[in-house]
Amino acid sequence: MKRRFLLFLCVLAVTASLLSVLGSGLAVHRAVERLVLKQAKERLDLIVWGYSAPSSTIDIYSLVDFDTEVLAVEKDRMLVFQYGTARLDLNSDAVSVFKRQTGSFYFTLYVDKERAKETYFSFANQTIAITVVIFGLGFVVFGVFLLRNTVDPVSELARMMVSITSQNLRIRLPPPKRKDEIGQLIHAFNKMMEEIGTAYEKRLEYVEDVIHDIVTPVQILEGYRQLIERHGRREELVEEFLEVSRVELAKLRDMALSLKETQREERKKSIHSAQASQITERIVQAYEELHPSIVFHRDIAPDVLLSLDPIDLERIVHILLDNAVKYGGGKIWVRLGRQELSIEDRGPGIDLEERERIFQRYYRSKQVLPTTQGVGLGLSILKRFSEEYGFKIQVETASPTGCIFRVLFPNPSLEERGV
Repeated sequence: MKRRFLLFLCVLAVTASLLSVLGSGLAVHRAVERLVLKQAKERLDLIVWGYSAPSSTIDIYSLVDFDTEVLAVEKDRMLVFQYGTARLDLNSDAVSVFKRQTGSFYFTLYVDKERAKETYFSFANQTIAITVVIFGLGFVVFGVFLLRNTVDPVSELARMMVSITSQNLRIRLPPPKRKDEIGQLIHAFNKMMEEIGTAYEKRLEYVEDVIHDIVTPVQILEGYRQLIERHGRREELVEEFLEVSRVELAKLRDMALSLKETQREERKKSIHSAQASQITERIVQAYEELHPSIVFHRDIAPDVLLSLDPIDLERIVHILLDNAVKYGGGKIWVRLGRQELSIEDRGPGIDLEERERIFQRYYRSKQVLPTTQGVGLGLSILKRFSEEYGFKIQVETASPTGCIFRVLFPNPSLEERGV
């Protein structure tokens, strides 16, 4: 774009210079011709006056340009004298003739216009050349200014737009100081890139979250399959496996359907009441079957209703129990009240300086062994749920070892009163 603009600028400058030279030359030619003729008339008038005035001290011969003019004086049609160049063709079309009469004397001034104009043209040509140079320099300075302030920002914007990929959505143009259309365009581009980058990152996070949540139902189904293989095809075990399969497959189906949504944040959530007691009890039983070596203690209040999507509540309980199983040390306490869900374990615990960082995506505590499964997504999903539903998460140290995760749900009655 710069090359094309510079080429266009050069062509425009040359064209403008040629037109200005032609126009100026034509105007100067006409002006000089009028000036030469005017001065010739004035000098002839002065010659006639000086010749007819006896007391005049005017040297009439000095008023005649010997190189380009001829002065003829006649009396009674008789040539008295002729003064001037002998090279002048008095009958040429390039010669202008001026006549005056005083008494019986006739004065005729022959002027070679073309040769007379040459003395002026040398100066005029220099003036035109200087003017064209100044005009050209001014045009170049203006072009450079226009290039830097208009073409360069647009070229940089085009270059960045061409280079945009999913790997560099954080590129930005420097904030514009100008408030014209170019500045508005740069501001709109940066704002658009900010929105695209944020939407793309949220899309990736959502896909990763769904993949993380898919793993848990698959693990449960795989655990029951192993139980059936280990204990045989007992009727009660097969029926339990079919019931769990129905629930987990329904969850997988809902997750698969939700993948069709472009942005999870734009999904309009309807208000649900989750049967928290039943959901928590069912999930704890499933984990007891999957992990018979772990002791689960439960204190679940009956008929607890929470204002959450039931699937989201299942994901919350799964995340907390899955972490407790991985790091819990063999004993887990599950407590559910009217406004609180807590999971306590006897694992190594979490240091104070790590309690904020554990909710970051892909972060894993220093206490975690390299062989422990997981990628560090579960608690970041829990954090996102807390932002969506407005509940709080507390991490405390258990006694004698381990930690307690508390989920404190808002009080619906207080919210309804605006407290």
